[in-house]
Amino acid sequence: MKHTHPGRLILFCLLIPRIFANAGPGVAPAATHLQGIGEQAHSHLSTGFLPFWYHHSWDAEKGGFVTQLENDGSWYDANDRRLIMQARMIWTFAAAHRHGLRSLPYLERALEGMRYVEESFHDTEHGGYYYAIDRNRTPTQPEKTLYSHAFLLYAYSELARASGDPDIGHAALRIFELIETKARDPNRPGYIEDFERDWSPRSHSSVSGMTGVKTLNTHMHLMEAYTSLVSAVPGTRQRQALDTLTHLIIERSVESEKGFAYEPYSLDFEPIPNRDGEWITSYSHNIELAWLLVEAAETLEWEPSSYQPLILRIVDHALRFGFDPRRGALLTAGPADCSLIGKDGPPADTLIGWWEQAETLVGLLYAYRIRSDARYSKALIQTWQTVWNEFIDHDTGGWFYHVGWHNHKPPSNRMGSEWKAAYHDGRCLMQLSRFLRNSAD
Repeated sequence: MKHTHPGRLILFCLLIPRIFANAGPGVAPAATHLQGIGEQAHSHLSTGFLPFWYHHSWDAEKGGFVTQLENDGSWYDANDRRLIMQARMIWTFAAAHRHGLRSLPYLERALEGMRYVEESFHDTEHGGYYYAIDRNRTPTQPEKTLYSHAFLLYAYSELARASGDPDIGHAALRIFELIETKARDPNRPGYIEDFERDWSPRSHSSVSGMTGVKTLNTHMHLMEAYTSLVSAVPGTRQRQALDTLTHLIIERSVESEKGFAYEPYSLDFEPIPNRDGEWITSYSHNIELAWLLVEAAETLEWEPSSYQPLILRIVDHALRFGFDPRRGALLTAGPADCSLIGKDGPPADTLIGWWEQAETLVGLLYAYRIRSDARYSKALIQTWQTVWNEFIDHDTGGWFYHVGWHNHKPPSNRMGSEWKAAYHDGRCLMQLSRFLRNSAD
């Protein structure tokens, strides 16, 4: 996902009611019940979405994934290769294989992606992996970031589970040990996030654009990676690291009574308000955090009563302040204690982002799994209608990056970018397929 400075309200994304408006000729209307959503998600995932990315993203000449794709599958910038996007594509194809999708050799493509990363991004002198290279495998941004290493760990952990290859599990474990050695802050809670090539710390945050901060964004995705690692390569050290990090996020990141997460933090992991002294929160990151916390807690075998009420408060906060039931979409960010949703909606140039809606669907799904409340199922159905009718290109199989709030149309036909691959939407489709295909409403 693309990152902006905290405290700045990034593009707000709401929609007004309009059923089936952009479904093209021959396209089935969006499902209106949970099992139907699961069936549509599975069909779209297996016959449209994954084949689109499989056939168009791999660079057969030079190796590696190209995520800068037009909707016809052509490339518009093949030279920029970022570790984060390579990792997300490896994860997606490995997860597709483990999900049971075998019509195309997704596992083999994920293994090709790992070989490319090891051959092209690995810094044999200082250890770790470069942030970015060009198509000829020359480092263009040789610095190291915790964010990109967390995603590589996430990818290798999933690939170890999909392949059953213990050598890949060992590679994932090496990245874990590297993170614990280089990035764990020896003096303060949490992890240092940005480094020079030689692993000397940088004060500038690549995630937030600020100086001298730590971020929920990075720590949340590190928790996501550690959760997957514990399942792929069980061990006391991995499990303890996940437990410590999950407790840190719950205790220091989340305002537990109100149900929103702070962002960013000082190096001591104390929340920082914006320049006006106000608390701004990311509704979309919060709802993503909610279900990732469930995954971590279940992996750690926590007692459900110790975390489930908090999960529901986080989802409820997002629905209360960031969700518009008239349109079925979630705002990206806004005030923590009031809603910006009015009868006229946001400004005319507001765009709705694809990853925000994908994570909203999964967050609502997990909330509904905890408590079968009609508020969650209704919001899930509404959001699916928005995604199905306006984000999915039913001709090509990809998802548009943004959709206009007022005109319901994408400002660009591009399906990918240096920050958009097949991860948020692909994972969302797998989760919906996994939990809803055989559900009873």
